[in-house]
Amino acid sequence: MTITIKLPAPIEESLREAATIQRISPEELAAQILEEAFQLELFETLEQVVERAKRLPRNPDNIRPATASLKELLEDAPVDPEFDLTAWQRDWQKVEKEMKEISRANAIAEGFIPPQ
Repeated sequence: MTITIKLPAPIEESLREAATIQRISPEELAAQILEEAFQLELFETLEQVVERAKRLPRNPDNIRPATASLKELLEDAPVDPEFDLTAWQRDWQKVEKEMKEISRANAIAEGFIPPQ
């Protein structure tokens, strides 16, 4: 369907700027806005969000070609002489314990499990 709409100048300018940022035409952006406005669902499903993200045009500024193999870089990384695996594992156990305590407190606060 083709439709012509007279927009106030500030709205037209905002639409053009937003379309430029998203690298689509103002008409495409207006169609997306109208489509979203008339959707019956208030919240998108995860699949819809992923699909919408996949449809976004690629921004060449965000693409950097690989310069080396990550596997090789990790294998050839210098060893940190000050890294203490035992201390790190001990600290990580403390972190995991704290995360479990926080998760349990959240579950109790949200009513998922009864307090003990």
